[in-house]
Amino acid sequence: MTMSIEELRRLLASPPTIATANALKEWRTLNRYSQAEGAIRLGVPLRTLQGWELGRPMPYPDLLQRASGVPLQAEDRPALTQSDFPREFAEFIDFLGTADVDRGINKVNKRLAGLPAEVGAIYGDRYFFQQQFLKFVDSDKSPFFLDIYDVRAVRAASLIAGINRTKRSLNALDRERFRSKLAASLALGSDLRQIEHEIRCATHFEQMGFKVTFVDFEKGGFDLLVTTAKGPIEVECKTLSEDTGSQLKKDMAVALAESFFRHAKKHDFSESGLFTMTLRTPSAHCKRLPEQLQAVLSGSDTPYSDFDFTFTPVPKWQKLLDEERIDELQRALRSDYNDGEFSRSVSQRNGRVVAFDVRPHALPDLNQKVIETLKEAADQCTGNLPAIIWLHFNGHPEDEIQQVFEFSARTPGGGLNSTVASALHPDVSSTNRSHVQRVRFSATGASLLRRLTPDSDRMLRRFVSQGGLCFDVPNPLTKFRDTINV
Repeated sequence: MTMSIEELRRLLASPPTIATANALKEWRTLNRYSQAEGAIRLGVPLRTLQGWELGRPMPYPDLLQRASGVPLQAEDRPALTQSDFPREFAEFIDFLGTADVDRGINKVNKRLAGLPAEVGAIYGDRYFFQQQFLKFVDSDKSPFFLDIYDVRAVRAASLIAGINRTKRSLNALDRERFRSKLAASLALGSDLRQIEHEIRCATHFEQMGFKVTFVDFEKGGFDLLVTTAKGPIEVECKTLSEDTGSQLKKDMAVALAESFFRHAKKHDFSESGLFTMTLRTPSAHCKRLPEQLQAVLSGSDTPYSDFDFTFTPVPKWQKLLDEERIDELQRALRSDYNDGEFSRSVSQRNGRVVAFDVRPHALPDLNQKVIETLKEAADQCTGNLPAIIWLHFNGHPEDEIQQVFEFSARTPGGGLNSTVASALHPDVSSTNRSHVQRVRFSATGASLLRRLTPDSDRMLRRFVSQGGLCFDVPNPLTKFRDTINV
């Protein structure tokens, strides 16, 4: 008698035995399934099924609770439909390993769960993947459900699918290097968004019909080798995060805000307003800043010299709160007394609303940091082939980046055009960077693009991707004149 797939799932969710392994093999044999076909029917990667047949335990038993009718993809396309995702999720877990997944993601989410929401918001989207991962696992709709209307869910799912595609393209040694790099990027204090950018760039070129090879895992240097009809192009992918060039990093800003709001929860405020902590010296020269702030908040006589601490009443915030004009209040809290160069967090307590700003000793020179990054990227390429530098702004509001793009588009020689010239023009450096054909700038999109694609059962399925802004600056002095649309 053939074992039903529901019975098999219950068996595999139990501790592994020789009987379990034999039952799985018998189920495949009776149904005339190959190992690959059996894996698809169970909705798990081939390696996972092979491990079960050798008696290894099931890493994520919930994988067995989803529907079994998962068709095999007809091709390894750079597109993700809702029905693809559970299999992609299983393959990702199988590749990275449950120990590294749990170690990195659980530590990050434990840290975020221990922070007041207004403080955790300072991190922006740095840990978007770790947060979304748990939502996939604990979905109240079905295990590993992908909501194709949720921008963050689509972003995380696209990254998972991109990681799987990248892994499949690598040899065994590079695959392990890639896996180790991923595991390290999931850890608290790390940033997965650089890998996300590289994969996003590779996906773009694949969708253009070009062959893409990841180079940096093997030799270092530039990231991607893109083979076009006119020849190969080197691509170096760079990111700039929210605190690039700033003396005050996000982790320190979070620690200070946490100290402030834990104190605030124990005290009432007489009026709404802004508390500002301004460092007097570079943060690297300051010692135990959270402890110093706590001493100030507690009214301690302990002398401190590393920062100034002030309060500015803002009656406008109180008025908007009293009149329940919440949308206007939120906009005011973001913009009032805010030049965008420091970390702000907000809390509401007992009919008052207060904001806490942490300002560094000196404002960062983002333009200079972009120039330095472009020079570094150019120098990572060989110089023997045409090159593209793709610089992505992580965590910067898209509407602000759009203003920069629009200004650069209507101002010849200004904005990002001037920045690129300052990095690549032969008059500004003795280093020859004429191999760079263009610099592409992009920002994280907040919208979804939807289109139809043929699925493996020859039916049309809706797939989604995250939209985002791009702005290209050609290098008029490049030595490689024969360009191609990329």
